[in-house]
Amino acid sequence: MKYLVTESQVHRVAIKWLNTDFGDLKALELPKYPGQIFYMKEGRKRPIFEFRVDNNIVLFSKDEIWDHLGFYFGLTWSETRRILKQWVGETYGLTDIYGIGPY
Repeated sequence: MKYLVTESQVHRVAIKWLNTDFGDLKALELPKYPGQIFYMKEGRKRPIFEFRVDNNIVLFSKDEIWDHLGFYFGLTWSETRRILKQWVGETYGLTDIYGIGPY
C-alpha cells in the first residue's frame, strides 16, 4: 500500500519535531559577543541557533537542525529556510528575519 503525504503534512511534522526537541531553548547573551543571542539547550556546550541582532540573521546548527530537516524530512534548502523562519517567529518571537542559514 502506498501513502500520499502532502507538503503541508511534512511541514507540520517538522515543526512538531522542532517544538518537541528544541522548543525550550534558553537565550544567552555574552559580553564577549555583543549583538548576538545564543539559544542553548540545557546540557549542551554549543548553541542550537544564534540570532545576530544587528542584521536580523539567524544561524542554525548544521548538524542538529539544518541537515536533520533535509535528511529526515526530505526538505529542500528553501523549504528548510521557510520552516525555520516560521518556527523561530512562532516559538521565540523572532520576526523580521532577513536571513537564515546553517553554521
